Amino acid sequence: MIDLVADVVRIQRKSGNGPITVHCSDGLGRTGTFCAMFTVLERLKAEQVIDVFSTVKTLRIQRPGFVNDIDQYEFIHKAALEFVNTFNNYDNFKY
Repeated sequence: MIDLVADVVRIQRKSGNGPITVHCSDGLGRTGTFCAMFTVLERLKAEQVIDVFSTVKTLRIQRPGFVNDIDQYEFIHKAALEFVNTFNNYDNFKY
């Protein structure tokens, strides 16, 4: 999933940093998981902070139901941890 985020960042840059569209069947669970993970990794790169709870809470203001089960919430935590643990592999992953 981290590689998917990196691919999206690269494609977005090539297209002039325009908006991206993310959607799953209900527009909440997997969409929210991707958006939250993207935001968590962006904040980690910019501020060296990981705060999944606040990220999901903030996203839910705009879209109630984002990240709609504990497995998705845990996945975001695990992805952030994986990113940190393999940072040397992703140190060229710029925002």
